[in-house]
This record gives sequence, C-alpha cells and structure tokens, in this order.
Amino acid sequence: MVGTKAAPTTAFVITFTRPVKMAMSRCGHITPHVDFTVSGDDPTDAASQVFTLTPDTELSTNSDYVVGMNDGGTDSASAPLQEIANLEVVTLPAPSVVKHSRRRIRHSRH
Repeated sequence: MVGTKAAPTTAFVITFTRPVKMAMSRCGHITPHVDFTVSGDDPTDAASQVFTLTPDTELSTNSDYVVGMNDGGTDSASAPLQEIANLEVVTLPAPSVVKHSRRRIRHSRH
C-alpha cells in the first residue's frame, strides 16, 4: 500500500484466529472479478491461519476493488467461520510524465 492506495501488484492477506483448511479459503473473492491463487502458511494445507490471495494478473490502475470472504466455510475443527468485513481498496493511478526534454549529445572528435 502507498498511503491509502494499493499497487496493481498487491497481494491480500487474510489471517484467522484458528487454523482453517485450505479448501475453505477458496471462499475468497476479489470484485470486480479477478482470478487469484491462494497460498497458506501451512505447507500440508491442513491447518493454515494466514492465507495470501495473489491476483493472477496485475490489477487495473486507478480502480476500485473489494476483497473478502463469501459466507460459509469452517475451520479445521469444523466450527463455522465468522463473517468478516470486506476490504475496499483503490489502486494507484498509472504514472505520468512530469517533464521531458531533448538532451544534447556532444560528440568528441579524435
């Protein structure tokens, strides 16, 4: 994040208080729709508490996105997941040129 804006290459992290099975993390979403990959902090995929949602492509610049979890899902003890508030982000605008000029090149004579 840069101030309140997200870079187009931003990944999103969701942290639970207890272990959650990787399959439950598939309940995540990014709107407008963006395909993403989910990775957990447990290499066995059985009981991660921290999940990273990484968009498969860069997000569009200067655009609004909502990241969240859909209703449903359970933790590794089969207890229902609590509803979480969506994260709303705006991506940075594309960089613009602030100045350009012609550079004079001097040639040396030998």
